[in-house]
Parts: sequence; structure tokens; C-alpha cells
Amino acid sequence: MNPFMRFIAIVVVGGALIFAGSIFFTVKQWQQAIVLEFGAPKGGAINEPGSDEAGLQMKLPWQNVIYLDARNLDFDLPSSLEIVVANEERLLVDAFVRYQITDPLLYYQSLGAASSNANEIRAQFNNRLTNILSEAMRGQLGSKTIRLIINEQRAQIMAAIKADVTEEARKLGVTIIDVRIRQADFPDANADNVYRRMVSDYNQQAERIRAEGQRRAQEIRAEADKEVVRILAVAEERSQIIRGRADAIRNCIFANAYQGVPARIADTPPSDAPIADAGENGTSLTDAQIAAILGVTCQSTSTGPVRDASRQEFFDFYRSLEAYQTALKTGDTMVLSPNSEFFRYFNGEGGAR
Repeated sequence: MNPFMRFIAIVVVGGALIFAGSIFFTVKQWQQAIVLEFGAPKGGAINEPGSDEAGLQMKLPWQNVIYLDARNLDFDLPSSLEIVVANEERLLVDAFVRYQITDPLLYYQSLGAASSNANEIRAQFNNRLTNILSEAMRGQLGSKTIRLIINEQRAQIMAAIKADVTEEARKLGVTIIDVRIRQADFPDANADNVYRRMVSDYNQQAERIRAEGQRRAQEIRAEADKEVVRILAVAEERSQIIRGRADAIRNCIFANAYQGVPARIADTPPSDAPIADAGENGTSLTDAQIAAILGVTCQSTSTGPVRDASRQEFFDFYRSLEAYQTALKTGDTMVLSPNSEFFRYFNGEGGAR
């Protein structure tokens, strides 16, 4: 091939490469692209969130391409923002935002109409976001006290700030992922006074909590003492009923033994009604009321009086022995007539037997 033809071939190949470079472009996985024709977007964005259009793309030679970042991006306030909160206290706040460009066309049309440089557009967005974040924090923090901001309503305040920033950023084609206050501190000029005031407030709150605790403790102790008295009264009442039942059964046995007939005792559960309620208006209890309370009814199995003299005499003798055992075991001195009924089994026929 002669030199002229070789030169022509080089020119043709070089022109083809230049032409191909002017119509082909590559969009990376982490990028979004907008094709501009004389500064105006041509068609939709390429590889915007929710699509998978990364790779080799085509355009006309006179068109150019602007690339935007599709990843999650971070923004920090350029400097700490001074906010006057409630009670005229000042607070220095440092915050950051994490966001993503989710509508590239709206993002470009809102910010990049005067420029096709992605870095310049991002700088404009950072300025807008600084104003949006500053206004949101002043609006939400300005009416709150330091205590609410730091402790009691911190989560609610951050949620409100994020909602305000999200609403404004959506108009720019940006979705806010998170908004955080990195640091909140007091200016050096009034930090000591604020700290002392906070310590005083917390001490007062602690005193109120302790006083409330003492009041509740007294109420609980009073209720416990009242319950103890009630339980002891019920226990004493039940113990009296149990002793009364035992005495009633014993008396029933003795009475029928005295008559010389077997006894039949109807033993039913005692009444749950308090003893004080059984007699109304201070009247004495009747036999039926006593039987209902004690749950003991004594009945004789005999239809007529049956009395055996020998059994009666043995009963009297046995009861006298019980009386001797009870009265004479203490060692006390008693002055009684020898003819007293108490000593009738020591003398006479009863004693001889």
C-alpha cells in the first residue's frame, strides 16, 4: 500500500473512532446519566433507582451527558448551627443528613438549569440542603427546653426534623434516608450557668420522686396494717367458732350421757356470716342462730326419757374426779366443810365404793 492510501486509511479509522466516541458512552453501576441536548434533558434518566440500565449507551454527536451519583450520599453541616431554644438558652448543634438522588431529572431541573457540571450542581444542592436543615432544626428545637431536647423528647424531635427535611428535599428529586444530630453543646459563654441550672432542676425532680415514693410507701403500709387487723379478726372469729363447735359437741355428749341415751350430732359446715351480724339491734342470739353459726345440732336417739341410775351415778362420779383433778393439782389451800357436796365421794357410801 502506497503512503497516500495508508494516510487515508489512518484518517478514516481515526475519524471513525472519534465518531464512535461521540455517540457511545458508558454508565457505571453506581451512576445515573442524563442526556442533554443544548442544555435541555433529552428523554428520561438512565439507570435511575428501580431500573437496570448500566452499560454501553448511545447518543447523537452533538449531545452531551451529565453523570449523577446513584449511591447513598452524606451531607454534613458546614459549621455548628446556633439555635436559641426555650428560656432564651443557646445551643450549638452539629447535624448530618444521608440522602439519595431518586429523581435525576427533577434534581437537574431544580438545580442545574444554569450548569451541566455535576459537581457544581451538587454544591448548589448542598447550599439548599443547609438552608432546609437549618430551618427545620430551628423550627423544631426553638420551642423546646434543653431537657426535652436531650432526654425526654429526643426521638420525637428527630422524627419531626426528618419529616420537615424530607418534605422539602422531595421537591428537589432527593429522598432523605436519615437525619441525625451528631453533637449538641452549649456555647462556652453560658455553659456553666446552664449546667448548674440543669443540676438544680434534676435535684428538684429527684426530691419530688422521693416524696412521691414515701407517700406511696405510707399508703402501702397503712393498707397492709389494715389487712393484718382484718385477717387477725377473721382468724379470731373462726377460732371462737371452732372452740364453740367443740364445746357444743362435748355438751351434747354429756347431756345425753346424763340421760343415759346415745347422742346423734348433726355436724354441718359453719355459717360464713360474722357472729356480730347474727344478732340484730344488740339482741341476744337464739339457739337456732347459735346452731347455724356453729353448724352443730344435738339430737337424742331416744323417743322418750330413758335414765339408768347406775349410769347416772357413774357419770356423776367421773365428773367429780375431773373436778378433783382440776381443783387440787395446783397445790392451793381450800377451806371447805367436810359435809360439802364437793367431798361426797370421799365420805359415805359413794366414797366406800
